Amino acid sequence: MSDAKAQATQAAGAIGDLLKGGGAADIVKKLGSSGLGDVASSWVGLGKNLPISPDQITSVLGSGPIASIAAKLGISTEKATHTLAEVLPHAIDHMTPKGEPPAADAEAPDPTAVVAKMFG
Repeated sequence: MSDAKAQATQAAGAIGDLLKGGGAADIVKKLGSSGLGDVASSWVGLGKNLPISPDQITSVLGSGPIASIAAKLGISTEKATHTLAEVLPHAIDHMTPKGEPPAADAEAPDPTAVVAKMFG
């Protein structure tokens, strides 16, 4: 597995806690209330995922969850925001295969499946 794939797999695993149990639905709602509804809709929908910037990730998630993910991965919070900007769209997209918003009780996606979608 390439370094990029290995890092993405670790990141996808680390964001699992953020996404499960309604976390993905909360993130989609936060994106919408932050003026990024078009971005959220693209991740949930069946088309191409629109990008999100690291600054937008910080704005939507806040520094606490990002610091937690950075600690789990052993990377800086700056690197974590960049990683989240790459992985989060694919993770939410993976959780919404039929183009419907994630369920409140949705399980976190399998990190390997998310990475396969990213590098597929």
